[in-house]
Amino acid sequence: MKKTGQLLKDKREASNLSLGEVALATKINPKILTAIENGDEQNLPAKTFLKGFVRAYALFLKMDIEEVLRSFQEETGGPPPERAQDLAKSETPSARRDVHQESSSAMRTVAVVVIILLIGLIIGIRELIEKYQAEKVVPASTQEMANLTPVPGTGTTSPAVTDPASATAPTTPDTAKSEGTVPATPDSGVSASAPATPQATTPAVAVAPPVDSKKAAEEKKAAEEKKAAEEKKAADDKKAADKKAAEDKKLAEEKKAAEEKKLAEDKKAADKKAADDKKAADKKAADEKKIAEEKKAAEEKKAADEKKAADKKAADEKKIAEDKKAADEKKIAEEKKAAADTPLKAIKNEIILEATSNVEVKFKINGQEKKVTLAANEVHTIHADQPLNIDLSDGGAVTVIVNGRERGVAGEAGKPKTIKVP
Repeated sequence: MKKTGQLLKDKREASNLSLGEVALATKINPKILTAIENGDEQNLPAKTFLKGFVRAYALFLKMDIEEVLRSFQEETGGPPPERAQDLAKSETPSARRDVHQESSSAMRTVAVVVIILLIGLIIGIRELIEKYQAEKVVPASTQEMANLTPVPGTGTTSPAVTDPASATAPTTPDTAKSEGTVPATPDSGVSASAPATPQATTPAVAVAPPVDSKKAAEEKKAAEEKKAAEEKKAADDKKAADKKAAEDKKLAEEKKAAEEKKLAEDKKAADKKAADDKKAADKKAADEKKIAEEKKAAEEKKAADEKKAADKKAADEKKIAEDKKAADEKKIAEEKKAAADTPLKAIKNEIILEATSNVEVKFKINGQEKKVTLAANEVHTIHADQPLNIDLSDGGAVTVIVNGRERGVAGEAGKPKTIKVP
């Protein structure tokens, strides 16, 4: 059985099952399961029951029944196992339930038989006790009958006389009368020395045969030994029943403990999962909060940097514009001063165009057409010794100064303008 038991044990351990769980499911005593796995032949039941237990164990573990039974037959000897097809046919849902209930049904049957035997045993013991109580009365009755003596001529007995005085004393009429007797007459056919006893007052008692005291003692001893054996058997049966009840109680306690342990493990796993989920949720929330804070800080930093850059750019542009304006003003002043210092005969006309916004200027000098684009606050000076026609794309965007004299805005804003100098 060691090979078959090892197969079952390996499969059970691979399925992470304990002997207690297998016992609860298959209704097989854990001691028998241990003996099967260890191949302990001294603690194994009869082969017929053992084969059923092995089949039920293999079915519960969802093993190849044919292979397990083949190994079982090889180790224990006997006919080959049933074919897999026959086994598959027999493995209906009801058959599988019968296998699981086989052990409990057998145990219930044994319990019923034990109860019936105990009832029969109690009744038998009671009858035996009554019988021996009746037999104890017989010796006393026999002793009393031994003390009776037969009465001559009547066929009855009377108590034996043990007092010699009373045996030799003559019977007088008075004494006979007092004792309820009458004198004998010739017609009575009875001796005068033997008083007659009336038939109506003396009951007839049968004489018991002598009792063999040795035989009675042997019968009594045999009865006592039989009673002691029956009492011992009853005590052994009770002890076996108590042992089975204790095993059933232990099995129920193990089942309850296993269930409580499983519930505790499930609760612990659920609590751990809840704690892990909460921890993960808290970590996620913290990460999201941190990301949001970092994003907000980055956006605020970016906004601050952009504002700083914009302020710097504005300041730079303002400074450039101021520097340009100052340079233009300086240049205009220098040109004005140079114009003032230059003799009129050298240059007849000096035209200064000062732009207030973007404007395009076209003019022709010495037969050459020129084109100048001015931005806001830019100044362009034209020296010519002949009259000029100057075309402006926006007359309102140019202030004209001719020979040091300001002529004001050339025209209307947004409209082209042509001015003539002088």
